[in-house]
Amino acid sequence: FLYQFAVIFYIYMGIRVLRRQHKSTLNRIFLLLCITLAIWSFTTGFMIQSASPDSANTWRIFSTLGFCLMPAFFLHFFMLKTGFKLIYKCKYCAYLLYIPGILYVATAFLNPHVFHDGQYVLTPAGWTFLSSGNWLDWSYNVYYSSYFVIGFSLLIHWLKKANKKREKSQARLIFISLVIAFVFGSLTDVILPVMQIPTPPLAVLFALIPAITLWYTIEKYRAMGLSSQNIVSDILKNMGEGLLLLDVRGRIREISDETLNLLACTRDDLMMKPVSMIIFQSDVHRISHLLDMESRKPVRNLDISLRRFDGKPFPAIFSMAPVFDDWNDVLGYICIFRDYTEEKKNEEQIRASLREKEILLAEIHHRVKNNLQLINSLVNMQQNLSGEENMVLKSIKSRIRAISLVHEKLFLTQNVEAIDFSDFLTDLIAHLSMYYKKPGLRIQTHIHVDHVVLPLEQATPCSLILNEIISNSFKYGFTGKESGDLQVSFVQENEQYVLTVRNDGETIPKHAVKSETFGLGMKITKALVQQLKGSLEIQHSGGTTFRICFPKMNSSQCQRF
Repeated sequence: FLYQFAVIFYIYMGIRVLRRQHKSTLNRIFLLLCITLAIWSFTTGFMIQSASPDSANTWRIFSTLGFCLMPAFFLHFFMLKTGFKLIYKCKYCAYLLYIPGILYVATAFLNPHVFHDGQYVLTPAGWTFLSSGNWLDWSYNVYYSSYFVIGFSLLIHWLKKANKKREKSQARLIFISLVIAFVFGSLTDVILPVMQIPTPPLAVLFALIPAITLWYTIEKYRAMGLSSQNIVSDILKNMGEGLLLLDVRGRIREISDETLNLLACTRDDLMMKPVSMIIFQSDVHRISHLLDMESRKPVRNLDISLRRFDGKPFPAIFSMAPVFDDWNDVLGYICIFRDYTEEKKNEEQIRASLREKEILLAEIHHRVKNNLQLINSLVNMQQNLSGEENMVLKSIKSRIRAISLVHEKLFLTQNVEAIDFSDFLTDLIAHLSMYYKKPGLRIQTHIHVDHVVLPLEQATPCSLILNEIISNSFKYGFTGKESGDLQVSFVQENEQYVLTVRNDGETIPKHAVKSETFGLGMKITKALVQQLKGSLEIQHSGGTTFRICFPKMNSSQCQRF
């Protein structure tokens, strides 16, 4: 009954593991290992219940398909499980592991008398085989013992190098259970038969101990359940972007089909190579700190150049992120990248088009400025022909100069849609001071301006407002005085701008400001303030103060002047 139970358990376990990841080489080898154990258990169960020694011998010949091939599958499985490098570097080395087992099976079927040169003894538990101690028995004992010792060495190496709690727990449990099964199995199936002590063949039943242990690790630690080779096998085939799966050391373990197309290479060119090899040399040192495998932080949307295997670089958007297990240990890394050569060409074309438009717009501002200067020159000619100073023409020239200065700043700056108003304000006040200042009048100008960048739609009316207020201050505010102070402040408060102009000259009467006949300058100022959706406040204490508040807006919100 125990042997039949073992058969069912081995088959069930092998199929269950394979179904978790049916394309995994590791899981397929594990299924074959379970099949050899099932064959061994099945044939041993019938051997001990045979009616005669000949019948028992026949069943033992068939059992060689199990116990002779089992050590090879065992070692192959643990080479894959522990990441033995030779298995990955040389695909055909794995086949060499099966040669001794195949030779023993062939000998058993072709020359059964040589292989079974011993005797069968009937015990209360059934038939058992006593070894004759010939060279074939001893060579088999060396074969299976050496394979198991190598497997144990790989497990010990895995246990020492494992830096994750999950891996350490797995390796420790599997190692202990295998040692127990190996010791007691060797005792009942090798040592005691060689000593001619009849003992039921229990090695295949002792193998249930590591099998159940492995079952436990599968359920608790998800061993053999997370394989980068197959979890995303369909994604690797169908994904339209480059995708790489890396181990904890940054070596490439899985490659999407699109990656091969993008890099113009084969899987062998990339397998088990560091991910840095696909990055163009000029970018490797620049981003080496970002690709540190000790870091647990993701890297997103790096603009780098990747290297095709024909030597040509191409621009790519590259991202890399660690993959964690339930114990917060890093299982590996996933890298995704895409070729954006066409996008980059389109971006460059758009940038070139924008540069052309900026140049064109700058040229327009330059021509507007030149045209305004031409108009200003015509006004000067008209004034010179009249032979007398005309205040109307002078005011017109001042307004033209204010607008011209805006376009001049736009032409000289890199931003053709907005100007630095702090720099503009200094130049405007200097121009007005020189233009309107009377002989013998000393004016101290105090300017306090935040770093304010105004769009053209606000800069033009604001410059005209300043022109009207400051020019009126020079013309009327300091009449009959030898000196005076002019204070100009332009600051940002929350989401609005505050423009303040104060002179300490003569106070403008309140009734005059409200009068419809006060003058064109005040009418222009009020109209422009309204255009800016702002407010105008005039104070008449110790001079005249104009305080204008208007909201901060971008170009799309502004009403065009």
